[in-house]
Amino acid sequence: MGLPRLLLVVAALCGAQRIPELPSLPVPNEPFAVLEHVNLNSGRAWDRHVDAFYFEVLRCARDSRASHTLTRTNEAREFRSQPALANLSWANVGLQQFHLPVGDGMEDGDGHHFQTMRGEIALLYARGALDDLRARLEAWGAEVDDEFRFEGPFGNRFVVEAVDDSRSRELVGPVKGVRKGGMDTMFMGISEGVGIRGVAFDVPTGAAKKICKFYDLVFHAKTTLSKGACAVAIGFEQRLTFTDVAGDVPAYDGHHLAIYVNGDAWTATYDQLFVRGLLYNNPRFPQFKYDSLKDALEHNEFRIRGFPDLDAVEGHGHPIIFELEHEIRNLRHPGFALKSRLPRGPEHGFFGNEL
Repeated sequence: MGLPRLLLVVAALCGAQRIPELPSLPVPNEPFAVLEHVNLNSGRAWDRHVDAFYFEVLRCARDSRASHTLTRTNEAREFRSQPALANLSWANVGLQQFHLPVGDGMEDGDGHHFQTMRGEIALLYARGALDDLRARLEAWGAEVDDEFRFEGPFGNRFVVEAVDDSRSRELVGPVKGVRKGGMDTMFMGISEGVGIRGVAFDVPTGAAKKICKFYDLVFHAKTTLSKGACAVAIGFEQRLTFTDVAGDVPAYDGHHLAIYVNGDAWTATYDQLFVRGLLYNNPRFPQFKYDSLKDALEHNEFRIRGFPDLDAVEGHGHPIIFELEHEIRNLRHPGFALKSRLPRGPEHGFFGNEL
């Protein structure tokens, strides 16, 4: 048991702090329940061509909840005399999202006016939708190759994977069934895309093995290391992949991903990161601090900045070998879209309808 967890247990026994049991989604690839969103800053100002890519070409669903997050973020920034974020769109593809901030205002700090993922984002579409999708991409200006790879705004790379049409509206995470009648509520509108299958990252030579070790030791995730590539299994059929590449990898520009972790594994991961000094308070979101487990529980999330070298000589710290911010959420987070599928009852960390 890590120190912050132990302190909260002691406080709870004294009546000062109740440690909630956290819910879990039954998935084959514990502890990760779902890869939920990718954040890509998308310019200094709103751009019609960029907007069209996500909402007219990919036919993502526009999520109105983004306006509430924009307001909260800017209120927190104003309180701290930080520059405001000009706009924020959430583009939903199935149960996953692209978060698309515009005019971050902190380009000289931790933000960039546009961000480019150092790798490739895999999208799922029904097989019968591919011809029309290819036509829309080419009309937008993308070159689509025979493997359905193409570049989107700011050089971000995508690949489309096909699923059978009969399964295309029955995927969660993505794979299991969601009632069609609940789609409008869950998706804030129905996207044409089925979901984000995963993200594949290019990493410096030798980093893949160390990244696998980090996921193994800190998250106790299911990983596979083969021929210089680390694959991390998530939830039902999602994945993250990290592949060693020769030559230089582009500098990190602050893009991030959000991932949900089941039950007690979430607090155990916090403990592991706290002890190693790896928790990260992103100055772009000043309303969130994770300096204690109590703070993290208040927000139902915490963050890390990247992957440390756990093989570093003791006493020399853990240098970061590959930067990639993770927003690590538990299933009580208000953004979790599958609360109706969580087991009910206190033994599952779920009491009545409080979620």
